Amino acid sequence: TWARHKFLQEAKTLRELGHPQQHPNIVRVRQFIEANDTAYMVMDFEKGQPLINILEERGTLPEEELGTILHALLDGIDRVHGASVWHRDIKPSNILIRPDGSPVLIDFGAARKDISGTDRSLMSVFTPAFAAPEQIYPLGDQGPWTDIYALGATLYRAVTGNLPTKA
Repeated sequence: TWARHKFLQEAKTLRELGHPQQHPNIVRVRQFIEANDTAYMVMDFEKGQPLINILEERGTLPEEELGTILHALLDGIDRVHGASVWHRDIKPSNILIRPDGSPVLIDFGAARKDISGTDRSLMSVFTPAFAAPEQIYPLGDQGPWTDIYALGATLYRAVTGNLPTKA
């Protein structure tokens, strides 16, 4: 019951990210539903190819293409962080590149809303090569910097063709 309630709170927060206007680089949450003793989040289907697939095909991306992707993602992440939400699992497989070349950040399954000043436990959900040290070791609080670290690790993969060293 507690986890379902938290999931629904986070789904509502993610849905609100699309108001008053949907951000083009963040997947849209249409609605959330509680039924069958569980909860569901309904998101838009986005056409595109995961960035990881593109990187596996091409190895690396040129600076100009990567810059376009980066700026759009930073703008979307700014919207997310402005709502005090941290994605916590940014990685190439959670970034879709649409047919027009624009990126969209997907999979907010590990996202958490900042609830500073309350006793909270953050379930450890991360991908080791892209996870910030604070997700792996009890070094400090998670926050916007956690997502920026993961985005930096994603850029490292796109520039070098290699996975980043695990934190």
